[in-house]
Amino acid sequence: MEQAILDNNHQKFLQSSHTPFYQFPLKEEFRFKGLTSASQAVLAGVYDSNHDLDQRILDVIAQWQMPEEVRALGPLKMNMNMSIDFYVGFWKKAKENTSCYPRPSPSQL
Repeated sequence: MEQAILDNNHQKFLQSSHTPFYQFPLKEEFRFKGLTSASQAVLAGVYDSNHDLDQRILDVIAQWQMPEEVRALGPLKMNMNMSIDFYVGFWKKAKENTSCYPRPSPSQL
């Protein structure tokens, strides 16, 4: 059974191996996590590759530009003031099928 699960996972992983972002040059420009200068350029709407890319790929990438309304909000801030007790308590009462990440009320910040 374990081998069947491993084979299935391997097959799922390879489903995207033929796509542009899994092949040169996009694989090298964006890497696995997309934490590269190319990714930042896409969000800023100024991405330009030194490689010959299909226009359809460039059209898709152009759609990933961060909207001005979102950019105007500035950098996101993570709420690091959430206590461990609050976090643990939230997940103890959360329903697995309907829960989402905890958001403390203003009084808990």
